[in-house]
Amino acid sequence: QEHQTGCRAMSHVAPPVDGAHREPLHAAKLDHHGKRLATASADHRVRVWDVETNMHCFPVELHGHQGPVWDVAWSHPTFGPVLASAGEDNFVVVWHELDGDWCQVYRHEVQGLAVAVQFCPWEYGLQLAVACCDGQVLVLRRLGDEG
Repeated sequence: QEHQTGCRAMSHVAPPVDGAHREPLHAAKLDHHGKRLATASADHRVRVWDVETNMHCFPVELHGHQGPVWDVAWSHPTFGPVLASAGEDNFVVVWHELDGDWCQVYRHEVQGLAVAVQFCPWEYGLQLAVACCDGQVLVLRRLGDEG
């Protein structure tokens, strides 16, 4: 019996997005609605793309890391447009967009370089898991979401 996973819906290939990074790309993540794409690169940058149309508008480049950026993660839209990035510079940066402008709202230094980030489901508040190269995993919580 064939497992029904909706794979036929995944068979369509959208036009590729040229990441336009100067160095290798480390991560690419779509937001919850599939309308924005965030990319992380060895060129120390995070880029946010509008992929809702096939034009793949490149609206913003985020500068906040002093080394390669290894991963990005979108929070649930309940919290607004919030993006986290993990970098080789030992920092995790949380970004928020307001009226088209992105800014850093939180910056956390880790002991080993940060290699992966992931937000938890929205029901548990704004929490971010951070994996570090030294084997440590941190959970960062927004104040008031301690539950």
